[in-house]
Amino acid sequence: MPPQAGTRRAYSPFHKHPEIEQTLVLEGSVEDHDGTATAGDYVWRKPGSLHDNRSPGGAVLFAVYRKPNRYYHAAKETAGF
Repeated sequence: MPPQAGTRRAYSPFHKHPEIEQTLVLEGSVEDHDGTATAGDYVWRKPGSLHDNRSPGGAVLFAVYRKPNRYYHAAKETAGF
């Protein structure tokens, strides 16, 4: 997650995972509607999952995707969200 200018905070806007997402939190923490993942946590999401992420203190993540995420704000067709 890239930091916001001049801060250590980060935010990933609302998006959809067309395939499985796998994330290992290497440093810091990341949170969403399901809770908070901290350093050492492994998180996965099933295909079709929808969420946004935030990291008030910043985070370093190792994330693996089979297909790129679809970001709601950039989607031309939002009917699938």
